[in-house]
Amino acid sequence: MGSAALCAMVFAANGPARAAAADAATTTLGELIVTAQKRSENIQHTAIAVTAFSSKMIAQAGLTGTQNLQFNVPSLVFGEESGFTLIGLRGIGSDIPVGGQAGVASYLDGVYNGNAVAAALPTFDLERIEVLRGPQGTLYGRNATGGVINYISTPPSFTPGGYGSVSYGNYDTTSDDVGITGPLMGDKVAARLNVHYGYHDGYRFNLARQTYEDADEVYSVRGSILAKPTDNLSVTVHGDITHDRSSQPYENITQGTVSGGVSPSFPLGVFSLPAALLPPGTLSPSDLASLNGGSIASRFGLVQPGAPAPDPNNTTDFSAYQRTKFLIDSQGLNTTIDWNAGLADVKSITGYRYTHQLWVSDSAGLSTPEVDYDPGHTWARQVTQEFDVSGKAFDSRFDWLVGAYYLHEDSYFDSTIYLPTAGEYADAFHSFLAPPGSPYLFSLANGYDTGYYSAIQDIYSTVVGQAYNFPTGNLNTLVPFQSIPNEAFLGFRDNQTSQSIAGFFQATYKITDALRMTGGFRYTGDHTSVVRTLQSNYINTLVGLAPDGSSVAGDFGILCHEVTDSHTWSAPTGTVGLDYDAEPHVLTYGKVSWGYKSGGYNVAACSGHYNPEYLTDYEGGMKALFADGQILTNLAIYYYDYSNIQFTTYVANASALKNAGTATAFGVELEYAVQPRTLPGFQLDGWVSYEDSHYGPGCFGDPANLDGAANIPQGANGLPPPKCPATDPSGVPVLASAQINGNALIRAPRWKTQTSAQYTTHFGNGDTLMLRAEGTWSDKVYNDIFDGKAPLLGADTQPPYWMLNARLIWTSADQKYEAEIFGNNISNSFYTTNRVSFNTPSTVENVSGQFAPPRTFGVRFTVKLGSAVR
Repeated sequence: MGSAALCAMVFAANGPARAAAADAATTTLGELIVTAQKRSENIQHTAIAVTAFSSKMIAQAGLTGTQNLQFNVPSLVFGEESGFTLIGLRGIGSDIPVGGQAGVASYLDGVYNGNAVAAALPTFDLERIEVLRGPQGTLYGRNATGGVINYISTPPSFTPGGYGSVSYGNYDTTSDDVGITGPLMGDKVAARLNVHYGYHDGYRFNLARQTYEDADEVYSVRGSILAKPTDNLSVTVHGDITHDRSSQPYENITQGTVSGGVSPSFPLGVFSLPAALLPPGTLSPSDLASLNGGSIASRFGLVQPGAPAPDPNNTTDFSAYQRTKFLIDSQGLNTTIDWNAGLADVKSITGYRYTHQLWVSDSAGLSTPEVDYDPGHTWARQVTQEFDVSGKAFDSRFDWLVGAYYLHEDSYFDSTIYLPTAGEYADAFHSFLAPPGSPYLFSLANGYDTGYYSAIQDIYSTVVGQAYNFPTGNLNTLVPFQSIPNEAFLGFRDNQTSQSIAGFFQATYKITDALRMTGGFRYTGDHTSVVRTLQSNYINTLVGLAPDGSSVAGDFGILCHEVTDSHTWSAPTGTVGLDYDAEPHVLTYGKVSWGYKSGGYNVAACSGHYNPEYLTDYEGGMKALFADGQILTNLAIYYYDYSNIQFTTYVANASALKNAGTATAFGVELEYAVQPRTLPGFQLDGWVSYEDSHYGPGCFGDPANLDGAANIPQGANGLPPPKCPATDPSGVPVLASAQINGNALIRAPRWKTQTSAQYTTHFGNGDTLMLRAEGTWSDKVYNDIFDGKAPLLGADTQPPYWMLNARLIWTSADQKYEAEIFGNNISNSFYTTNRVSFNTPSTVENVSGQFAPPRTFGVRFTVKLGSAVR
């Protein structure tokens, strides 16, 4: 449990009576009921590493999504790239957002959410959040190798109730919630309806466009109906709709020059240089004079340098040519049927979710256009069905559960990525390169050849998505899937259909009253089919295709149209372990668990697939209450054997997700809470996590191939070799940074810790005033397999940082009214939710990132009535 979770358990245990409990000088820690193992049990009696939060703490800490959970859960790291969520637990997660599989599974009311877009949408009106650390391959199955996050919404109540909450803060931030619940038909049918609205102005000012960005506006509605036709049968229907509009921009962190002199000040290299700076022999005297002191780019109307980008690690100002916008819509519906059949309990969970996202952005984050997604477009439609049957036998010494699971998902992705700077740079070479025998490098006699890309259009029947001709969105809309842009671009489209079927069994046997043995087994079969299209006129530019369209070289084997493929994977997973009550309030446990993450397809490719990855977890732990319940400590120690890891590899200026690595990890997680009776009202709580992780041997090229390894021969399986040669086939030296052996896992900080202090004052009329301060420190976070050692990619690593939050909360004696003053990121730490490196254009090595919110503060007022008073 995280420190916030431990605090939450205090609230859950004491509820409205906590003032009376304090007067009686009693302390109760660790009395939160969870369903992590698909049965209700005290969290301190659950023999897995699990962190849980009650509704009280969720509201107080603003834990409305995974973004904030990372500061309250050991070993959890949140990442977000272009609206797609990248969650890591103990270093296990996903390397890329598009085409990759989740490594940490998210569930809402028992329904798996496999879409990386919806995983970060705000959740509200929650009864509980549970975070299970480590592979959950038996009860949760595929794509739960890192763990599981369970969001459990508050059920309808047969007692009328309602609540309203409003907050306001800097950046014109508002977060408003209202909910109502009560009976519809006596004690047989009850309903609940909740509405959430959130908004804040842009956190950052774009110097290039003179506008504020990084704003957000979200509308969400959630409703549920609970029917209890008999004492043994209940049916719950949940529905939700979310509409989110945000603009979290990419900001350039560093840009290193590989060749050609390209830089933000000279985006087209030599063609951007003023005449006075052109090297001798570049142009003839007459051509030089025709520039009138300007550049070749300025004379022919090519890309010009924009406003310089400030250091995003020190300011919220940035400079980006492209506007940023993410438009997300998500709808879900699920039905849960619980039936007590006497000898067994039967549960059915049926779920449906549809998610759609449209976005425009430039992932370079520079004031000159480089990598413009205009637009990116994805949607996913998912149907799931789970059946569970559970019961007890042998005088209740044997708890068992057997189940079956089915998933069907249709997904779609298309994107048109403009590369105007790189395209014009290459175009300028074709246009101005002097004829053989000329004493000068370039000649301006023939002018800039604007027909180069139209020649490419005549060669290829190119299919792209909902694209526009550059510049963005306001000119010359193309005919979708029929016409192509007149600028350098990459266009790709991906249709996938996935099905997963699994059967599972788990049981616990009480060998003695204090000793229990648990075993479980699951078998999963996955099938995915795909239809892929990849088209580009820029690829031809890279290989030097002549403007007349000659020498197409058989499409170079990389352009394709509606190529189909399919593959089937299957895997057994399971768990076996023992847990023992060493003392009445001391639980010890040891177990071995196996996890499996499904294979899949790279979207921007024409062939091939990547296979599943596997994780074996050897884990032990202790959960204990000491000093008559005044001290709580939970300890977990684990060792991971991680194989067939899916991560990004670079070969000859192309990237793909492959099974290219192995790793091991050793970790320790300690959570604690102290509530001394000698200091009534005071609580100290927190956690610390440590992980020592290491990739196995492998020789990998960086995006720009500065380490020399991108062109070395691949193995028979198409994967990089385990050992690096001294040079590549052309004699280029291979640097030591290409060998990843010993490097730490992605999103796996070695140390992470939180410490919180809380003091509650009780007034004579029964009102309370609580002051709580929380400090979280994260060690550096690696965002690539090179641990920042690759040339020009040191900035791909997130440096260590602090997160400091505080809040002061007044609560009335009858629990109906609350007023709160809060501050988040009080130290105004500048940290990123992700960092990406890329070699586009090929003359530079870029590192850019999306930054988390700066310091925010505000006030919140809450009113509760009836059953909402808890």
